Amino acid sequence: MQTKERIGDLNSAMTIYEADRSEKIPDGWSRVGSGCYRNVYRCPKGTVYKVCKSGYNSSEDNAEEYIAYQNIVDNNLTKEGWCVAPVDSYSFIHGSTHVTVNTMEFVEGEHEQMTGSYEDHYADYVEIDAAFKAFGLIDGHVGNYIVTGKGEKVIIDLAS
Repeated sequence: MQTKERIGDLNSAMTIYEADRSEKIPDGWSRVGSGCYRNVYRCPKGTVYKVCKSGYNSSEDNAEEYIAYQNIVDNNLTKEGWCVAPVDSYSFIHGSTHVTVNTMEFVEGEHEQMTGSYEDHYADYVEIDAAFKAFGLIDGHVGNYIVTGKGEKVIIDLAS
């Protein structure tokens, strides 16, 4: 039986979770983004760690994202010109709280920029919506994917 190579490690997941709670980010780490419910950090080795924000369920969004990724892999879901960044997940107990921290490799690229009105980009929004639906995802917007230098669109947020 072949084992899957893990993305990141448990010790780093625990370290960045504790750092997120204390708001003291370790040397070499950087905060690369945040959404409604999670903060995202990059470790010195380049791996991205997603930590649920304090005050929210410490596992829900990350568990949802990992399940969505497994569904994409298990069902071989694809969309031409699009892909999803592989997701890994680490769970542990912190105090009396069950915590899940997700990881993925850092994706080089930029968020797509759309200026002007909704009508100006209607076809773009239809494409984004169709791509996310092809992967079984519902939160399709420009903040949830990166466009690489080769023009490939990589979904980096699989949680809804």
